[in-house]
Amino acid sequence: MSRASHNPYRVLHIITTLELGGAPAVVLDLLRHLKACQDLELRLCVLGSANPFYADAPMPTQVVYLDYGLALGHLADTCRCVRRLCRVIDQFTPDIVHTHLWLADMVGGLALIGRALPHVSHQHGSSSGLARRTYRAFLKRYLTRAVFSATGAFFIPVAVAVQEHIWSTFKMSNVPCRVIFNGVDTEHFTTADPPPAMLATDKILIGAAGRMVEGKGFDKLIEAAGMLRKHGVCFELRLAGTGPFQPRLIQQSDYLGLSRQVSFLGSVKDMRDFYHPLHVFVLPSEESEGLSICMLEAMAMGKALVVTRTGGTGEVIQTGVDGVVVPPGEARALADAIEALARNPSQRHEMGVRARKKVQARFTVQRMAEEVAFVYRELAMGHSMASGEGLP
Repeated sequence: MSRASHNPYRVLHIITTLELGGAPAVVLDLLRHLKACQDLELRLCVLGSANPFYADAPMPTQVVYLDYGLALGHLADTCRCVRRLCRVIDQFTPDIVHTHLWLADMVGGLALIGRALPHVSHQHGSSSGLARRTYRAFLKRYLTRAVFSATGAFFIPVAVAVQEHIWSTFKMSNVPCRVIFNGVDTEHFTTADPPPAMLATDKILIGAAGRMVEGKGFDKLIEAAGMLRKHGVCFELRLAGTGPFQPRLIQQSDYLGLSRQVSFLGSVKDMRDFYHPLHVFVLPSEESEGLSICMLEAMAMGKALVVTRTGGTGEVIQTGVDGVVVPPGEARALADAIEALARNPSQRHEMGVRARKKVQARFTVQRMAEEVAFVYRELAMGHSMASGEGLP
């Protein structure tokens, strides 16, 4: 390490893309709050191309785009991307390289082989695809173990469930890691006055947000919405986000006769405007959740939540206290939980108040940044770190 004994420590973050979604939002928020650390100098490298959604948004640090096609199997393009990334590393001379998402782990890891640089891998989720018994999944697991072994990666899982996924899927139970929960800005995401949950209303506003891809459970939520209508619940379901499954979801909504009750909002610039009028926020995921940033944002906004028990959700939400946890993939369970909250405004309000207090106490972006900065300092100074959770 060329500059470990000198401040500031340079940290290069590498992420696959800045597509809308939880992991990019976490990374950008993390960088914004790490800027307050006087002993850190930051840079962000994006393997893909610039996202027009962020064209007018101020970036927390300088961003380098590599315009990679994001297909590891395209060897020529992958080799070009690794060479470009090597040049970025040579020019910035980081003390630590921090990668986010699987493809960035692999490409970043390949660029780090042979370099005496600490590699931090931020594990944002627990994709079931890597655990499948297919030849493709086997190759990905083999490559993952090989790259992480070569770089001596230190892991930051965003939930205990993600840590257990690493151990079981990659057979890497002895790797150093520290669980650092995602966090949100509770001053940015704050409660409405008066809270919508307490307002007298004949219509319940239900919201869900995320990428419309396989495993996110939007189809089960729309199915649950059909059940709510049959039970005489007056509601509107608002869905924020885009993705390849959106046309299928619109078709499902129309087929169930819900075109007037279900709204597809697309990409939302300011999520506070989305959360503000909601009475209930739903996280219907069936798989691939680490610790949903949308869930934490909705909690910070004082919303009652219905979530499925996937990834780290069960580590945050306690049924009957600050939300309701239901089994994944069960539309009936979603419908029953939403209906119970729809008919009980005082319970919605009490859950929302407790949810916000929990986020303020345990899941702030400031705390997340402090814990990540601690990891950087320990690694940059060459200290070995035992696995654990948060700050020691």
